[in-house]
Amino acid sequence: MSGRPLADEAQIDHKCCNPACVNPDHLEAVTSGENNRRTVARGRFVSASAKKTHCPEGHPYSGENLLVWKRPGGRVARVCRECSNANSRAAYAARTA
Repeated sequence: MSGRPLADEAQIDHKCCNPACVNPDHLEAVTSGENNRRTVARGRFVSASAKKTHCPEGHPYSGENLLVWKRPGGRVARVCRECSNANSRAAYAARTA
């Protein structure tokens, strides 16, 4: 880090895993996704949602069935495509009935 401003989507990654550290050699500007991947890889945090491999209906959160929606505040949501499609069809049927 050389005192330059961060891009809007950047976060500071504490490579030493000490959030109180301000040593410039221990800091790196990364995207939110990269910071989250590194945090999980270091075993520091895994959310309950990240541990889920299937939706409540039993469909897998993987491959073509996985939708990733960006939420306000930079959050993301993993959504089952099969359930999303079924909900859309049901809502359309209710509107047109």
